[in-house]
Amino acid sequence: EERDQGGLGRVGMVALPGEDPAVIHMWHPHSGPHSVLQLSMPLAAGAHTLPVAGAGKSCGMCMSMAPFLHPQNAGQGGLMAGYEDGTVAVWDFRFPGAPLAFSRSHSDAALGVAVHSESKKSTSAGADGKVLLLSLDMGKHDEEVEATVLKQKQAQQFNQGIGDVAMRGDGRILATAGWDGKVRVFDTKALRPLAALKYHTSTITCVAFSPDNHLLASSARDANIALWAVFPPKAPS
Repeated sequence: EERDQGGLGRVGMVALPGEDPAVIHMWHPHSGPHSVLQLSMPLAAGAHTLPVAGAGKSCGMCMSMAPFLHPQNAGQGGLMAGYEDGTVAVWDFRFPGAPLAFSRSHSDAALGVAVHSESKKSTSAGADGKVLLLSLDMGKHDEEVEATVLKQKQAQQFNQGIGDVAMRGDGRILATAGWDGKVRVFDTKALRPLAALKYHTSTITCVAFSPDNHLLASSARDANIALWAVFPPKAPS
């Protein structure tokens, strides 16, 4: 039964695109060469999904992924993914047959997604130069699947594309990897710009926060990695 598959979220899993670029395969550490779940985008909007502009067409390759734990059901897992046509989709691992919600949030490839499940915040960024702050409400799923709410809260638009996005572990700030060589930092309440960090001399490809939330790392095509101490969280009083 599909609901029994929810236990897969309790252990570490690996997500990778398959031979079909629109399919994401989930591997369990003990499953050997065979994937445990296959997450594929339907060609048309179905049950428990949000309507997609241009439904019936392929979303293209999966360009970015972010796993997360279910905020209301301890030990259950899900995945947010960004696609070549700008679609952002969300899955609950207990119901892998179709995404709970998907929406074409970007006009070009969605190159970065990130989730902070405790605060129900998520973000996406793309080649269209747009960074979005999204609300992610998975629902309780006690009896039946409830449609995920993937709602745009705020947006910022830039002239050049964004190659990646990361959200800090406390869910308070996020960072983007700009094609213009700048790392931009925003708060996650209103997507207010906090800083534009300039070190790299070419396109930034990746950003990531340290597990202790004190450092931000960025890498770029200039072959450099930069470490930033940006708005470190306050020590508990």
